[in-house]
Amino acid sequence: MRINTKSIKFKIIVAVTFLVISVGVISNLFLYQYLNGIILEKSRAMNGLYLSNIQVQLDSNLRETLNLGILCANDPDVAEGLADNLPDTANSGKEALRVQKILNTYLHSCATERYIRRLIVFNEGGFSVHAVTTAFGEVSDVQEIMNSKIFKQWNDSLKSPFNSVYQSINKYDGDCLTLIFPISSPGVLQNRHSYLYMEVDLKAVMDILNPYTKLNDIFVRTSDGSYIAIPGKDSGLIIQAANFIALNQNGTMKYKNNLYEVNSQKLQSAKMTLYDCINVSSLELDSQKIYYTVLITILTSILIAVGLLILFSNYITRPISRLIYRIKKIAQNDFSFDPEIERSKDEIGEIGGVVNEMSSSIQQLLNETIENSEKQKNIEIALLQSQVNPHFLYNTLDSIHWMAVVQKNPGICNITRSLTNLLKNMSKGFSSKILLSEELSLLNDYTTIQSIRYLETFEIVNHIDSKYNSCLIIKMTLQPIVENSIFHGIEPKGTCGTITLDAWDEGDYLYLSVHDNGVGMTGEEIQQLIRQSKKGTRETMNGIGVANVDARLKITYGKDCGITIDSVKGEYTKVTIKIRKEEGEVRNVPSTPG
Repeated sequence: MRINTKSIKFKIIVAVTFLVISVGVISNLFLYQYLNGIILEKSRAMNGLYLSNIQVQLDSNLRETLNLGILCANDPDVAEGLADNLPDTANSGKEALRVQKILNTYLHSCATERYIRRLIVFNEGGFSVHAVTTAFGEVSDVQEIMNSKIFKQWNDSLKSPFNSVYQSINKYDGDCLTLIFPISSPGVLQNRHSYLYMEVDLKAVMDILNPYTKLNDIFVRTSDGSYIAIPGKDSGLIIQAANFIALNQNGTMKYKNNLYEVNSQKLQSAKMTLYDCINVSSLELDSQKIYYTVLITILTSILIAVGLLILFSNYITRPISRLIYRIKKIAQNDFSFDPEIERSKDEIGEIGGVVNEMSSSIQQLLNETIENSEKQKNIEIALLQSQVNPHFLYNTLDSIHWMAVVQKNPGICNITRSLTNLLKNMSKGFSSKILLSEELSLLNDYTTIQSIRYLETFEIVNHIDSKYNSCLIIKMTLQPIVENSIFHGIEPKGTCGTITLDAWDEGDYLYLSVHDNGVGMTGEEIQQLIRQSKKGTRETMNGIGVANVDARLKITYGKDCGITIDSVKGEYTKVTIKIRKEEGEVRNVPSTPG
């Protein structure tokens, strides 16, 4: 086939090819130099930010740990507890528990608690107290401390904390950072010298270094020349970098045919230095890579340019037009699936797939929103249907209460007062959040009424710690579950039973449990109970079943929260409530059940 060299098509192809080659070669060479400079500059800037961030985190951890030791060593109660005590005396056990409680309180309030391997206070008489830390204490710990190198140099460690890495008093625990403080307090006379000994796991430093060591070689050096680095790092590079900084401050050095830029920053809370080594050589491309990069770029550019001249414009514009049309339909609330926008097997087809997925997600979200709204509406309707005229009931119950007071009948007084409290709180609705202490008070009113009805055939035992009283919970969450325990667990048993309440927290979540030793349930009976509680029964006080409680919790806190039921036929039933932990303002409330 003869090529017409004078045709416009040929001239365009030649011109475009020459232009692509010229621009490709020049621009790629220039771009390489320019980008390489930017990479080095940005790398230095990013490294400076990383180094500053690491320094702040290390200073924070070490300062928190140092403050913990100072607080414990200067506490007058700790000093008094160690003043004249000896091991195995009549008062030593009591004093040890008192001092340990103080140490644990300080320890739990410290942000670096998980890194404190040992926290021991002791006197020269051999009396010692161990805080509850990650390592187990032994009888020989005090003797090991007094024989250790750090104890002989404790005065220096007090002036320069964390000045070295020491072997733990338990050889199986490995190296650690160690602190020793003298224990003293104004007004406390001590006949024996007392000390505080603390071991800090090296993870307090390495956990901060670890995320950054994938990019650079980062390590910490103490004032006596000890190193703290992630295991597996090149020790030769670490030693050479430290020596280089000692002679040249910051700068560039050569190690194993590679060029490293070394930087250092001193920590403020301890006599330690943070080092960072950037492999500059790995950031620069060699000449062979430049050649292949330029060649590939030019060839690719030529192929793309020639291809664009040959291909029809509508090959590109048609799927784009289809995609634009589909997006407009979505804007008009049409979320149907369109396979046409995914037919193209290129980036536009991938975008079409993402658009279809987005459309399906929006439709699913709308359906879930409608479903949750419907559930909320049904719950509110059920609650409204269960309400009666509150003022009439209040006045009537108040009259009964005062008649019982006049007739000196405390049983009727208690049940009418409890019923009045319940009705007043029920009339305010169940969707609001109240303090856990208030929820327990409402439960107390309910169980007071039921204990009279069932002749005290059940007992409520409350193990919920008072520290959770300020947590918020949706009103009438516990009552339907306790009610279920009475009706379906204790009453069919025919004997006196126990309902136990408990609470604990894990991360951002609060867990509440209601445990009864009633007749228990099988898996089928649990499902039947849930189906019945969805429909509601006339036996319940307020028409709220276990399933409705679960629905309200999921709507309020999310699908990962709600109720789980664990039961063994003939033994027990345990209902666990999971909600997000929220704090509220504590108010004075009546006593809680149990």
